[in-house]
Amino acid sequence: MNDKTYDPIKAAAAQKAHCDEIEAPHFAPSDGLCYSCGANIYRAPDPQHNISPGISVEQASTRLVTGCPFCHYSFVE
Repeated sequence: MNDKTYDPIKAAAAQKAHCDEIEAPHFAPSDGLCYSCGANIYRAPDPQHNISPGISVEQASTRLVTGCPFCHYSFVE
């Protein structure tokens, strides 16, 4: 059973809220699009087209996003 929610708008908002809550800089792109590869870091998986999942709403609300899960570009440097 998949207990992760993939919604780019909700995940971006969750990341902003998490950063505010822990008083950390918001490194992730506000629109979710990686500065390097252009992929949406919060995208839903699509196994039919071999598209791996991005960062879920649950992950975005509990950890600081500092890089792209696809190309591994760092948003910090």
